Amino acid sequence: MQARESLSRRGLDYESVFVDRAPVPRAAALELAARARRFLVKVGAGTLRFDAARNPISRAEAEAYLVHEDGFLRVPVLVVGDLIVRGYTEEIYREALGASREGGAPPMIIKETARSTYLDVSKIAWEPTKYPGIETKVLYQEPSGKLTTLTRMAPGARLPDHRHVGVEQSYVLEGTLVDADGACTAGNFVHRRPGSVHDAWSPDGCVVLGIFDVPNEFLG
Repeated sequence: MQARESLSRRGLDYESVFVDRAPVPRAAALELAARARRFLVKVGAGTLRFDAARNPISRAEAEAYLVHEDGFLRVPVLVVGDLIVRGYTEEIYREALGASREGGAPPMIIKETARSTYLDVSKIAWEPTKYPGIETKVLYQEPSGKLTTLTRMAPGARLPDHRHVGVEQSYVLEGTLVDADGACTAGNFVHRRPGSVHDAWSPDGCVVLGIFDVPNEFLG
């Protein structure tokens, strides 16, 4: 319902298929995925992005994200040209529909070649996490879990206990990031070893560039 209302508010014409009346089986869902070149997938509070040229979605991932346990297409799904959007948030729809208006390229992509992708980071939306005062932007992501993010923490915000499954590298752009081992201030760098467990907080707020081998495992 929210997805259809979002399209209507934008004054867009669209075709709506009610899957409770005409369920889409697994084979048709995977055929739909095979024709797409780009995917935006809502997962928890975040968004996974797949692109055929850089980090193509695998058949197993497409099935996991698009096909429900009952063997039919999960909803809501929005198809915009060669882009599939699974799940709904206003941020995802803004990105998807902005890509449609600009001829297919997501609005944050300045230039894309066979070798390189240039991003306008200001056009990537901050995505709230489930932890108060903490937002992220995903700059790069691979199906393996390798991830590059910007994280913004409000003054006093705290990340609860979490385990670093792989190496985590953090460069503090603004403010201060603190844990029991010490404080990392603007212009400085810290990396965490695989298997290490800690919580982290920011007394004055911070913006941190993070590079992860795989996402952290939160223990709460």
